[in-house]
Amino acid sequence: MDKKNSLLVIHPGALGDVVLSFFSIARLAGCFSSVQLACQGEIGKIARRLGIVDRSFALESAFFAGLYGPPSTRLSAWLAEFDTILLFSVSGELQKLLREQVSADVVRVPPRPEPNIRIHVVDHLAAEIGRSGLFEGHRCDDARRAAAGFRDRRDENADVRKVLIHPRAGSRKKSWPMTRFFELAHRLKEGGFVPQFLLGPAETDLAPLIRRENKPLTVVEDAVSLLECLQKAGSLVGNDSGVSHLAAFIGLPTVAVFGPSDPVRWAPKGRAAVPVFASGLDCTPCFETPSIECRHRRCLENVPAQAVIDALHRVMRPAVPSQTGFDKP
Repeated sequence: MDKKNSLLVIHPGALGDVVLSFFSIARLAGCFSSVQLACQGEIGKIARRLGIVDRSFALESAFFAGLYGPPSTRLSAWLAEFDTILLFSVSGELQKLLREQVSADVVRVPPRPEPNIRIHVVDHLAAEIGRSGLFEGHRCDDARRAAAGFRDRRDENADVRKVLIHPRAGSRKKSWPMTRFFELAHRLKEGGFVPQFLLGPAETDLAPLIRRENKPLTVVEDAVSLLECLQKAGSLVGNDSGVSHLAAFIGLPTVAVFGPSDPVRWAPKGRAAVPVFASGLDCTPCFETPSIECRHRRCLENVPAQAVIDALHRVMRPAVPSQTGFDKP
């Protein structure tokens, strides 16, 4: 079956939300002759570098102001070049505005399922897009599998012993205690690995604490630098965060510590990625329930470093020699 023509994807979400849509966007590349993405500018650079889309555009630029207000002639003319627009949005208001401006087929997909529906976001997006008919046109099962995202996109010279530790999340309520991250780094080093803390440009408030503990630290300045850092590493330990989702997507062995958020919905997806969470608590997940205001962090504090080490051992096993001392207690 011939491919359809051009597709514009509009996704205003943060890094984690957009990365989870990469699985479906990559699959759509097998259905359309051209796929372009309008999102946060830094995230678009990652999508382009990974070959997920042909071109990307920064939604925060003045050019896109007309999406949410009086449309500009330039923007309307540009939107008219696309045959189909896929919009990731909770609200239908923008879909309505787009339909008033262009003759293209405008498909809206909620970027996440309703909080009470325990389905993974990746599966939710694939199901919603599938119902829209946009996946029609995939010509072979091999192409479908190749585009699904479960493959290794790391540098061929990646250092398998380097374990990146990203201790921050979009919400601090989802962050494993720093004392546990420091314990993890100490035990990894004892086991013959090279732990290295990783921070983004908006996370440097943690840098003095990490340096006081004499832990190696890398601070990346932009999205491309983050991607390159991940691609050269052997594995990553983090929280439920966009960095963990990106690491898992590129095939980096990834362990994400979960507390108040639901791993059924938000676990990192990739060829070697697992969530770790405390068991025996009847108060989780609660993060997506606004009426609940948690006064403790037992869901995170009850996750021991050993559980993370065991999980990391499982996801790294194919790439790491058994005689490294990784199992040292």
